[in-house]
Amino acid sequence: MPSLPVSLTASFLWTLVLAAPVPTSSNSITPAAGGGEPLVILSTTDIKGKTGPCGCHIPKGGLARLAGFADSMRIAHRRLVLVDNGGYFGEDDAHRAQSAFWMDGFKLLSVSAVGVGERDLRFGLAYLQSQAKRTGIPIVCANLNERKTHKAVFPASTVQNVDGVRVGVFGLIGNDIDLGPAKDSLEVGDVTQAATAAIKELKSRGATVIVLLSQLGKTGTEDLVTAIDGIDATVVGHNTPSSQTGRMVKNTMALFGSEQSQYAGRMVLDLDAKGRMTFATGELVALGPDVSSNPAMAELVRHFEEDWNAAQAAQAHVEPVITEPAIADTVTKAAGR
Repeated sequence: MPSLPVSLTASFLWTLVLAAPVPTSSNSITPAAGGGEPLVILSTTDIKGKTGPCGCHIPKGGLARLAGFADSMRIAHRRLVLVDNGGYFGEDDAHRAQSAFWMDGFKLLSVSAVGVGERDLRFGLAYLQSQAKRTGIPIVCANLNERKTHKAVFPASTVQNVDGVRVGVFGLIGNDIDLGPAKDSLEVGDVTQAATAAIKELKSRGATVIVLLSQLGKTGTEDLVTAIDGIDATVVGHNTPSSQTGRMVKNTMALFGSEQSQYAGRMVLDLDAKGRMTFATGELVALGPDVSSNPAMAELVRHFEEDWNAAQAAQAHVEPVITEPAIADTVTKAAGR
């Protein structure tokens, strides 16, 4: 029997998530004196399809905690963008449902841009494109091209107006990756050329802050931002060891690693009057028990995981279909608490 896609009905999802109370936070960041309101960049990378907390000694991560953390940061900061660096698909074919589920999660979280990682091509380019169209999430990658035409298969970049600051985000993928079932029709373009073109285009669109979603690994990213100018901040993934604090590489604030949603990246950029970066810091924030989950998102994840586990236990070998009545029932139960 062919596998079935996860189906999440947008109206019910929005009802479920928007009905939840938004937690307050003590994690606010005080802007530097005279620097005005900073720009806060929240990020994830290489989630690997993990929807709930890890089975660690101190459980960390999960979509519900990420949503709760993002809620608290949005209360504290009016200039905030949330991005994902790619690599959110599961690590094996059995977890295809989790991959699509995370794309729905990104939509609910209002993620500004999503990069492309090696795992995200596991089920073929057509599958990724169809799920992106279904959910409407903004996937960006400047150097993943059609082999025949040499044209990019996704938009290279996106520009967001964040409380008066124009923030440009573009993505890059490394040439050492497995392109999956579509490898014969895809190619990875030159990283430096693609980055240079993306930066030029973003500046022409008025971006004063430029963020790179990098699936080039640690060395590849450091080499790139050292060689070219114009990248203010980068989220670094693809077999990249996690580092608790960000580091300036030439003129770019780089934040390394953060697998399986156990941590969220947080970069804080001080800006001048023209919206250009003057100073930056970065850190990984553990999504541990002290981070409040978004209650509605937690209910949605619970519902999904119960269906998934039941299907696995029955050895059905198909992905669970989260139907409109099932989500409606989840909404009803959540509202009755």
